[in-house]
Amino acid sequence: MIKAVWLRISRKLSLFEAMDVIEMELNHLKDVADFINISTLLFWQQMIQIALGDFLSSDTSASSKTNHEQLHGGDGFENFIEILLTYQSRNDGTPIRGPDAFALDFYQQSGGVERNAPFLFGRASQHRD
Repeated sequence: MIKAVWLRISRKLSLFEAMDVIEMELNHLKDVADFINISTLLFWQQMIQIALGDFLSSDTSASSKTNHEQLHGGDGFENFIEILLTYQSRNDGTPIRGPDAFALDFYQQSGGVERNAPFLFGRASQHRD
């Protein structure tokens, strides 16, 4: 889904144009491409924007590549998505990459379970209003 949002944002496509591009670009992921529609695309775009805000307001540096200045301003959202897609965890023994690794590193650097840290994507029940 993050790749689908990136396709739309990076190519500056309308929602309808994005659906065609996503179907062509992600057709090898048959189940995922069938799942994506305008509603899910907008939902995920909003969720990623909230994650960017959470990341910028935190005191964590989930990526040495992440330049906070790069994430402010007009292209900050697109830059954040690119970081998520290319991220590799710095933790030894963590074989995951991409958005999952970024979210895990964010959670761990924020204090994890010991500090009741927030998730980068979504909200744990104890953090909901």
